[in-house]
Amino acid sequence: MALLQAIVSLISRTVGRILSALFDWAVVALFGRVAGRRKLLLQVLMAAAAAWPLLLAGVVAPKAALFLLAFVPLSGSIDPGAVRKIWIALAVLVPVAVGVTLGLLAPAGRRESKLVSLLRGFPITVGLAAAFVVLLVTVPVLRVVSVLRGRRDTYVPLVTTHESYPVAARLVAETLRRHGFELARAQ
Repeated sequence: MALLQAIVSLISRTVGRILSALFDWAVVALFGRVAGRRKLLLQVLMAAAAAWPLLLAGVVAPKAALFLLAFVPLSGSIDPGAVRKIWIALAVLVPVAVGVTLGLLAPAGRRESKLVSLLRGFPITVGLAAAFVVLLVTVPVLRVVSVLRGRRDTYVPLVTTHESYPVAARLVAETLRRHGFELARAQ
């Protein structure tokens, strides 16, 4: 039993590190480099958006969604209808929280009305959840393919300022042209 417990502990720590790296990467890709409480808030927001499809599934099948999300079976003494109401509340609250948070983080000149930012959370949450699913599937597959081919992948995030973007874009375009890619500049 102790061996099984050690294996489960190792797997959960590894999965935790992988998910933390994914959320960290997603926060950097979407919001740039942030630190401290703001970074933690955005990581939690990404995690909630990634879990949102399971929350929607919980509206239809509360017992199955609870087991998939928390690995906890629903006790027979708890009414599935009550759990379904919790799932509905969470499925509505996550996009609202995403919209409100992103509305508050917007620059002062680009802020929208509270209702618009609140409603904008729904399509943004769908996009974040879809992006997370794509990452969850494609990244491991690409890693396995690279290992099988004997290659090592290196990812370099490009986070630029408004002033340095044209320089970075020009450098990328020149490099691609040197390697045979035909490019045309466009707005």
